[in-house]
Amino acid sequence: MNLLIAPYVDGPLLGAVFPTTGIPEIPKPRLPQLDPAVQQAIMSVLPPQIQSLPQAQLSQAIRQAYEHQQRGFRTVATLPIQ
Repeated sequence: MNLLIAPYVDGPLLGAVFPTTGIPEIPKPRLPQLDPAVQQAIMSVLPPQIQSLPQAQLSQAIRQAYEHQQRGFRTVATLPIQ
């Protein structure tokens, strides 16, 4: 590990640490998988141009559609009955 300490004019010391082995790769967050039946139901209502997206983008579009639908259900559930 390399350590660099330099004085900062009219202020505290400034330091930086640089790893000599390189920066490790940060793992990507893993999202919970949707139920295959839910995924298929959402897939059936998506436009063809979205259905033809690469798998990673398609999965993201399906997840966003699912989350949008869930937010809509929560909004409806909290509306007062008149």
